[in-house]
Amino acid sequence: MTNTENVKKPAKTPRVDMPCQPAAVRAHNFKEVALGYSLEQAQLEASRCLQCKNPRCRQGCPVEVRIPEFIAQVVKGDMAEAYRILKSTNSLPAVCGRVCPQENQCEGKCILGIKGEPVAIGRLERFVADNAMHDPCVGVSDNDACAVTNRLRPVFHHCSGIPRRARDQGNGV
Repeated sequence: MTNTENVKKPAKTPRVDMPCQPAAVRAHNFKEVALGYSLEQAQLEASRCLQCKNPRCRQGCPVEVRIPEFIAQVVKGDMAEAYRILKSTNSLPAVCGRVCPQENQCEGKCILGIKGEPVAIGRLERFVADNAMHDPCVGVSDNDACAVTNRLRPVFHHCSGIPRRARDQGNGV
């Protein structure tokens, strides 16, 4: 018996589709079409990751996100740790999870993509980042950063949200 025969092969789970707004609903709003994964959907999709010894997905990522590591935390349900791992190399995971061309980068290098559908890395990144936005202190190792964020909330709450330029204010720059 060879070593490869001893390795337990994962069940072939199909790629988890991301729920989207129905066309009739989205025709009347400006919200995102893709609604994002639920926790269960994210964990199911994350469980598809093979946790490769030499992860090609990470090599395909321009910022070298520690993809297998954050995905392993999603499987465990530890979103705070998954977010901490993401933020260690990527300042904008919620943006990258939406706009990076994953099909040509990380997902394009995924081993599962050779014979089937790659792991939905971008969708998982979006899920983790969106969950962290519900709690701004998730994944932040320094409590002072949370304190500053919480102290600034009332200030941001009273802002009009309309950007102003210095030249419009008549006082320079």
